[in-house]
Amino acid sequence: MRKVFSTKIILLTCICSSIVFNACDSSEPPSETMVFTDNDEKNLGTTIHNAMISSDDCNIMPNTMDTNNYVQSVRIQFIATGLMTKLDAFDWNIYVILNDNILDCFTTVGGNIYIYSGLLKNIQNEAQFMSILAHEMSYADESYHMGILNANYSFPFLLDASRGGDAATAIEMLNLFYNIPRNPNLIIQADSYGEGIICATSRPIGEFKIIIEGMEQANNLWYQNHREPTTSPFANRLSGLTGSGTCGGDQENNLLPYSAFLNILP
Repeated sequence: MRKVFSTKIILLTCICSSIVFNACDSSEPPSETMVFTDNDEKNLGTTIHNAMISSDDCNIMPNTMDTNNYVQSVRIQFIATGLMTKLDAFDWNIYVILNDNILDCFTTVGGNIYIYSGLLKNIQNEAQFMSILAHEMSYADESYHMGILNANYSFPFLLDASRGGDAATAIEMLNLFYNIPRNPNLIIQADSYGEGIICATSRPIGEFKIIIEGMEQANNLWYQNHREPTTSPFANRLSGLTGSGTCGGDQENNLLPYSAFLNILP
């Protein structure tokens, strides 16, 4: 049994349950295709999301009209860039988890993105908010977490879960990839991916640099899970996020909407 998310933070607890599959009749021919499709991944993301909602320890903020309007406006800006590889395969949902003690943001599978209120309240403006989300979108777009699940579960097991398996199994899957820091070799790749999206939304890329610097200095949970390779100095990670030349925007136009969004949070 794994603790959810972090050994230092108790967010969700569950009792692992075993699933017994009936052995296939040896007389049956093997399946011609063993492909876990993008739609299967999307459905698995829904299974995990529903398991999170059903837990008393995971307080996902309801989509009231005010919060939904703002979050959806951010989502629409991402989609309008047309840069996501799986733009049409996933819904690209963004959710807020109400816990001011946790400073983190993560994706599951199938394009679902979660950000804690604790991190939101430490972000200064909309450009920084979108930068963190854009970075996380890289992992969903590349099905990074599906790679981890594929290495630990059989195809029939994953397919069963995508069709609405039990909540304990879904939480166990969430534990598996949340508790493991992201592959350091993909961190800068995710930064670059996020930079492309931020530039396409005309947000100042310099804010991306500022928020990552702040994460590093605070050494918060998000940064602990997103350290750059030890062979690559921290300055190298930030070198491309200077806001010079290729993209930028008028940040002043974006301060009020984000400030108003924060005022909605409990």
